[in-house]
Amino acid sequence: MSVSLLVQARSDSSRLESKMTKFLDSATILEWVLKRARKSKKADQFILATTHNPRDKELIKIGKKNRFKIFKGSDQNVLKRFYECAKNFKSRIIVRVCADNPLI
Repeated sequence: MSVSLLVQARSDSSRLESKMTKFLDSATILEWVLKRARKSKKADQFILATTHNPRDKELIKIGKKNRFKIFKGSDQNVLKRFYECAKNFKSRIIVRVCADNPLI
């Protein structure tokens, strides 16, 4: 059975610009989330679901550094991005992780 851990992240935040690449101590918020998510013993796939926006290139770089597969989808429709990501990676079970929460 394919258990996919999908981390949703994008750079285009209206309240706190580029919050995913802001540092908390020694790592960015996104790095903290990815490192913590990687500790899952149940997931078969680790995927960073981001957007086609050129500003998300830094997020993709961080995702690859942390051995996450990358999916780029809609920046306006998060549900569509998740659906297309799960379909693309043939996920049977999806665990959604919001990158906004570095304390998972």
